[in-house]
Amino acid sequence: MHNILILTWALSQLATPHDTIHYLEVSHVDGPAYVMYKPEGGAWDTLGFVPGPHIAKTWELRPHASMNDSVRYVFPDPIAWAQARQDADGLPYPADNDPLRLSPHLRKPGIEFGWDFARRHIQTGGPPPRLKATSIDDQLIIAKMRRDGRWFNHTAGYVATDDLPSQRGVRTVELIQDDSSRPFHLKVNDHHVFMLGVNAIVPHDEQDQDHLRKRIIEMWESGGNTVRFWGGGYYATDRILNTCDSLGVMVWHDFSYAGTAYPGDPEFRQWAQEEAVYQVRRLTTHPSVVILCGNNEIDIAWKAWGWQKTYQMSPEDSATLADNNHWLFEEMLPQVIEKHATQSMAYISSSPTSNWGRPEDFKQGNNHDWRVWHGEQPSAVLTETVAPFISEWGVPSLPGASVRARWDRPVEEYMLSYKGLALLERYLAQEMPTHPREHIDDFAYTSQLWQATVVERTIQAQADSRPFCAGSLLWQLNDVDDVISWSLIDSDDQPKLAWEAAKRAWRNFNR
Repeated sequence: MHNILILTWALSQLATPHDTIHYLEVSHVDGPAYVMYKPEGGAWDTLGFVPGPHIAKTWELRPHASMNDSVRYVFPDPIAWAQARQDADGLPYPADNDPLRLSPHLRKPGIEFGWDFARRHIQTGGPPPRLKATSIDDQLIIAKMRRDGRWFNHTAGYVATDDLPSQRGVRTVELIQDDSSRPFHLKVNDHHVFMLGVNAIVPHDEQDQDHLRKRIIEMWESGGNTVRFWGGGYYATDRILNTCDSLGVMVWHDFSYAGTAYPGDPEFRQWAQEEAVYQVRRLTTHPSVVILCGNNEIDIAWKAWGWQKTYQMSPEDSATLADNNHWLFEEMLPQVIEKHATQSMAYISSSPTSNWGRPEDFKQGNNHDWRVWHGEQPSAVLTETVAPFISEWGVPSLPGASVRARWDRPVEEYMLSYKGLALLERYLAQEMPTHPREHIDDFAYTSQLWQATVVERTIQAQADSRPFCAGSLLWQLNDVDDVISWSLIDSDDQPKLAWEAAKRAWRNFNR
């Protein structure tokens, strides 16, 4: 198998001669990648393997490591590497977003393989490793010991402030699913909470991550109190989570699994378990993280999307894939949380737990409400019937002028959803004074005005449905590509009209 990238550093490039060196830490490596080490005058030897960017690994270096020693990453072609695993595996993985259906073998963010708001863009590479005097385990223990006091979440509703409070400490969390008056809700520090906010996609680029932090602060200033980090992206960085800690913003964090089934061979299970231990220990040092979720939309897809027929699964293959996912989301992840979480933590194995396609599901559970768009129903239905908890809902619009200026193909090619641009045109024709797509500026403005109108009135309906409704997380806060999407902020960090509409609705939530 061919290597497509080799990155090499001398230890002198990573530290000063006076530094104490005991450990080599590798993180944010978009593998698969092999980490190799060469002592001065010696030969290259493999330290270990990094399956992807969702885990940091630390190796203790040989005694008396020299600044003239070297370290390197060796990246095989990820597609060829995954194809070799698939050839040995042979199961029919239902990866709707990935035409090659190889992504289940790679511990990479799902959006790298394409989604309905992001084009396929598979990355390979990583930043230099770090030389350290302490191991990652020591750091996590220190972080745990430094927590003191009690952490309080920001109550849903507008709070004007000129500075950011410092809130670090412990808290209690309980997920309630047997209360008929509030069928799905959280209690934080023994108080019922309404989780009001957005879904966010953690971007790869550090500047884009800072843009995301800025928008989370704006949400908080307007009364929002929750961000869900979606399971098809990267895990939130400590810098982003520190922001949420300080604001009292609650975090719902998916593990990075979305939209497919996963392998069950010993090698993959080892990667998954190591990733889970690392992320649980890291995430739960942040008091803002109140609920962890095993995956995005896998359970409902398995039950309701017809994967077994679409991918021509034999009964034996179907049973194997179901067993693999059961181990991952129902056994291993909750066991790791129970053993390694540093404070109380709610967990659900998959989101949603109920389905918009069945009216009875609006009386229970956590819902991804896609009656509008995927169900092609009028947008008014979002205000007429409200589920107990809506962790995804929204409508699409075109991005701003600076993004559209980069488009060099017909506008319909930038709507990646299988429903196509014609459905958006139909919604606008039925619900707004509209313009044809040929008048692109007017068409874009009308789409944003429609999105803003739907967002503001729907949040008000959800507020009016309390206490039965206990959560509203708008899909989606930010964009990671130059496309037509559900975002409130486009890929140039320019707000759409719906961003101001959402902030108005959050300010008015408790008035």
